[in-house]
Amino acid sequence: MASLTQILQTQLSQLDPSTGNAVKRIFLKEVLQAYVLGFLYNHKQYRSLNFYGGSCLRILFGLNRMSEDIDLDNTQDVVLASLSEDIKTYFRLNLGSTPEINTQSSRNDILRLTLKFPVLYELQLSQHRDENLHLKIEISQHHQTAVIQQTPVILYGQAFVPSHFSIETLMAGKLLACLERDFTFGSTGADFKARDYYDILWLMQKQIIPLGEKLSSDGKQPYTLNNAMTLLQEKVKKIKIEDLRTGLLPLFENRQFISAWCDSFHQNFSRFNQYYLSL
Repeated sequence: MASLTQILQTQLSQLDPSTGNAVKRIFLKEVLQAYVLGFLYNHKQYRSLNFYGGSCLRILFGLNRMSEDIDLDNTQDVVLASLSEDIKTYFRLNLGSTPEINTQSSRNDILRLTLKFPVLYELQLSQHRDENLHLKIEISQHHQTAVIQQTPVILYGQAFVPSHFSIETLMAGKLLACLERDFTFGSTGADFKARDYYDILWLMQKQIIPLGEKLSSDGKQPYTLNNAMTLLQEKVKKIKIEDLRTGLLPLFENRQFISAWCDSFHQNFSRFNQYYLSL
């Protein structure tokens, strides 16, 4: 049985040698996601959790950016008391490595698990033996409006059939996140999450129609498609290109692509939004 470090080293060897360490770390998180999702969706209890968020967009629908975390919806009220220990047991028995797991419950009904893997030093991605690679799992405990689908996936050698939000549901969720998410990053204090805007523009380019029921019921206020896109247009006008670059550069191996994407962001948003405002 290959060790976890050996598996990750094999996957790293497929990247361009010039790839920076920040991108390599996120790439390794994507490999680890495959193993966690394989465990969850081949488990008789945890397979009832619904996969959503950026990693769902990437794995199920081909989003062309890297994604760090796993987001799950627990509308089915799956009992999660043993989840941390079950994940540890899976990694110990199948990969010979047991991650440390920190668990935290927040006031907004989110259960957060942080899996810590002691692999960075051996993979020459850190000079510190005690620095871990962190993979975060966030599980929403409040009931969300969603259309659920099941789609077979084979990813990094792991085969599973996740229950996941439809792309229309994900579009509505991203719209709500852009309109309502409170998030501050970096020295500029930018009050938006750049990856949300990358994702929403990617979905807009495909002319995905967001799930109307989710827009009208899951936000802090009810939205229609027209007023959501009109409000978003006003928020987009305030976004600075450098803040977009700061948030997005670590998620792309091709830095030239994402730099050009940022330069054309405002123009493309206005162009793609004409379709939605005309509906």
